[in-house]
Amino acid sequence: MDEKKKSTHRCPECGSSVIWNHSNSKAGSTSITKCGNNPASSRIDWNPKTGKFCFWEGVAKRKRNGEIELFHKDGISMLRSTHR
Repeated sequence: MDEKKKSTHRCPECGSSVIWNHSNSKAGSTSITKCGNNPASSRIDWNPKTGKFCFWEGVAKRKRNGEIELFHKDGISMLRSTHR
């Protein structure tokens, strides 16, 4: 049995997870992505002694087939994914 590897995206600046929410189903629609260490990202596990802030943001774009692609803020350069 061939298992699919899970693809994840990491912040290019600090390596934290990338957080995004895209509810528009129209092809070409976009939304903002943020670093998991962004102060605007809600985190219940954040520790003020060891936590750090990162202000990286990017773009999530819906493709024609319904999938989402993540980009850097310029909307052109794709964000690389890592496989687990």
